[in-house]
Amino acid sequence: TARKLNLATCPVYGVHHSLPDHELESYQMNYESPVSLGRIILSNYEERDRSGAEIIEALNQQLQGIEIPAFVKFSLDAGGPPPGEPVEVRVVGGLADDRNQAVDQVSQWLAQQSGIEKVTNNEALVDVQLKMNPQYEWLARYGLTVADLAAHLRIAFEGEQVTSTWLGDQEVDIRVILDKKYQTSEALDTTKIHTPDGQQVPLNRLVKVEPIEAPRLIQHYQGEREVTVTAQIAEGSAITPVELSLSLLQAMDGKFPAGVSLDVGGEAESTNETMSGFMVAFPVAMIGIYFVLALMFNSMLQPLLVMAVIPFAIVAAMLVLLVHLQPLSLFALVGMLGMTGVVVNNSLVLINHINELREEGMDIVEAVTSSAVSRLRPILLTSTTTVVGLLPLAYGIGGTDVFMGPMSLTLGYGLLFSLPVVLIVTPVLYCFCSVKPTACDHK
Repeated sequence: TARKLNLATCPVYGVHHSLPDHELESYQMNYESPVSLGRIILSNYEERDRSGAEIIEALNQQLQGIEIPAFVKFSLDAGGPPPGEPVEVRVVGGLADDRNQAVDQVSQWLAQQSGIEKVTNNEALVDVQLKMNPQYEWLARYGLTVADLAAHLRIAFEGEQVTSTWLGDQEVDIRVILDKKYQTSEALDTTKIHTPDGQQVPLNRLVKVEPIEAPRLIQHYQGEREVTVTAQIAEGSAITPVELSLSLLQAMDGKFPAGVSLDVGGEAESTNETMSGFMVAFPVAMIGIYFVLALMFNSMLQPLLVMAVIPFAIVAAMLVLLVHLQPLSLFALVGMLGMTGVVVNNSLVLINHINELREEGMDIVEAVTSSAVSRLRPILLTSTTTVVGLLPLAYGIGGTDVFMGPMSLTLGYGLLFSLPVVLIVTPVLYCFCSVKPTACDHK
């Protein structure tokens, strides 16, 4: 599948020329304020010699030799919701000076950590603006209000529609606006403002024009002004966003002025939300599976025999992620959650057949042995075909998918390594529990 590289914050000209023709599908650049976004569409994975991660690393190395702001970067976008920055901390509330002081403290602490780079914040992008300070005494003397002054300035910079005309079958508005060369602080000083009695007063008598630097992007969080400090984790660094965020909160505890607080966002926030949701979804899924099996077997204990395979499958899925050096991502957890509903199928088939043989009057040991032998081939075939079908997606054969890959990995290997448990542990547990028929047997 194609991969997208985001060129965030400002354009870098000529980057696409460094990519070979067989790797580049197309590119586009959207110029916006306060952030411009470029997108490079790569060709299909089979047509390229390098993966998307390798291309990103090469392009970021090229940026190191160019004098550009630190917030320009390349990132991989394979679709789906944006995960946020690896390190993202919100400095919320307080006065402007107190908030800026807190931002400096957080930025300095992040810059001192090993493996952290490109520390910046959303207010680092500034524009030169003209601040108008009204002179209220002079406005009152000429019978003008701040609203009158704002209306004149709005006409000067944005224009005012005075009429319209038709060009063919399309109506076009005609606006009167001040020429660009007069939209400077020097030219505005001599711009005339008309008073109610017909006088013309220069603008510099009514307002003081002051050039200032103002942030392009002003953000609010839960109704309060906030500044977002972001950073990147260097390639190969062992620290995780969650660990770094916890260390930052501990280091900054009690060091901010009154009214200023920290709130963690980005990947750490997404991870916490994912784990919180999983901790709710997993018990609900287990309870649902249990009651469905309890209704099917008309027993309170036999569903536990069927579900005994689940802990072994989860441990196997965790070990597979560890061996493959894969993080415990959202989609890996989704695959693990789906796996719990699949692995019980083999145990369900086995125990149900044992119950059928016992209803026919067969001895417990003979029924368990006969069922294990007769169900060996169906269980192996269904599980093996499922795993073989998932492995190409898990290992990116024919194209890597960063979302579906971990899910297929946990689902496939969890099902595979649960087979010995189903064929050996489950029959043993059935024999052990069936020693007390009144407690375990539904008959």
